[in-house]
Amino acid sequence: MKNIPPKIKEVIKWVLVFTLLNAVFQAILFFSDRFFVNDIFSFLQPLFVQSLLFLTITLLTARWIHRKRYYLFFPIILFLLLSVVFLFNLQIENNKIVFLAGFPSFSTDCFNYNANIITDVLLHIKPLDGFFSCGIFRPDNTIYFYTVFSIMPFMYFLGLTCLCNYIINIIKKKRRK
Repeated sequence: MKNIPPKIKEVIKWVLVFTLLNAVFQAILFFSDRFFVNDIFSFLQPLFVQSLLFLTITLLTARWIHRKRYYLFFPIILFLLLSVVFLFNLQIENNKIVFLAGFPSFSTDCFNYNANIITDVLLHIKPLDGFFSCGIFRPDNTIYFYTVFSIMPFMYFLGLTCLCNYIINIIKKKRRK
């Protein structure tokens, strides 16, 4: 670990703290019988994808952007990615703008892998109605779908990265003492 550049060490710390906190928050839902009964694969796969995305985006932004708050780029870039996927799947049907995607597809996988505890709880409280069969995914309420699958992940990951920043700053202060 002595030959690793300090910025890479910082990113590794970030990824470890991010993954640990994300796993704890996701485990709250996973182990709660009140909401869902899941298998371990449905818990680990999104967690792995989210951590890999966080690692990739944080490494790239730390490499090319020489600012102290490069970690905040993850929720922003993820939000932009989810918004672009959403916009590319909008179509006009019966004079109404609707989200329409194949199922399964890159679009639905992108939204599913970046869903989190907030998304699951919201969908439990107010389920997403629509047409979800014959290989077609078309929710009835496009705005609700965008809110749940684009805005809420952004808010969750923004809060998670801010919490990571707080924890890493506490660790740094304890090391100085």
